[in-house]
Amino acid sequence: RLAARAGGALLSGEPLETVRDRIRSEIGLAGRDHRLANLLEEWLAVKALTLKPSSLEVLRRLERHLLDFAGNVSLDRVDRAFLERFQAYLTGELGHSPATANRLGQYARTFFLWLEERGLIAKAPRQLALPEPRREVVFLTPEELRAFQQVDLSDLPEGYERARTIFLLACFTGLRASDLKAGMTPEAWRTIDLEAGVWHLRERKTEIYRRVPLVEPARRILRERLESGAVTPVPKLSEQKVNRYVKEIAARAALRRRCGWVMVAKCRNARC
Repeated sequence: RLAARAGGALLSGEPLETVRDRIRSEIGLAGRDHRLANLLEEWLAVKALTLKPSSLEVLRRLERHLLDFAGNVSLDRVDRAFLERFQAYLTGELGHSPATANRLGQYARTFFLWLEERGLIAKAPRQLALPEPRREVVFLTPEELRAFQQVDLSDLPEGYERARTIFLLACFTGLRASDLKAGMTPEAWRTIDLEAGVWHLRERKTEIYRRVPLVEPARRILRERLESGAVTPVPKLSEQKVNRYVKEIAARAALRRRCGWVMVAKCRNARC
């Protein structure tokens, strides 16, 4: 009877998927209609419990791009090549860089893996590893660094001054963004010897302690913060905001070349 019912439905000329859904509904196997938008919102609500507001903002941007790309589709329309098409949409129609498409694709795959763990999809879509151009490393000259240090930021929010301090510490120490995060805790003051000019730092990437020499400009920044009663050696600010603020400060200082926190820009003579 089921085969005869399906055969009769196929005579209508409707797509096979439509006939399948109708038959499943008639025999009570339709189940819940899981929609992308609702599940994205649920996933973001879970993520909001542990993520910082800046990180949640990035996932909100992913949500907008995904819904613009696919709409509020049912999960049964998500196939193995869904993320590959999504990345092509990001680089083609929206004009994003391969790096951005890779990053958003990775976040999207995390969402689909969450759906897979809940049994809502059989297999998370695959992500393409798009080739990324080699990142340019910017070396600031002493004159450019001086202009960056001296540009007036008095009319801007406090976060810009924090970003400048973090960026200058990166320049004068050569430390990664992840390593400087170790200085965003009060306990970090105990690892810094300003008299000897040494920071005993445990690198987050290798978990190995090493002696980081502090040249005079770096010591001066840290000493001023200590004497002013700063709670942490390195000001607290998210990497995303530092990167955005540094670019704006560089533009205000009339630097012709791009500066960026993520790009690990360094002064050529900072460690002499």
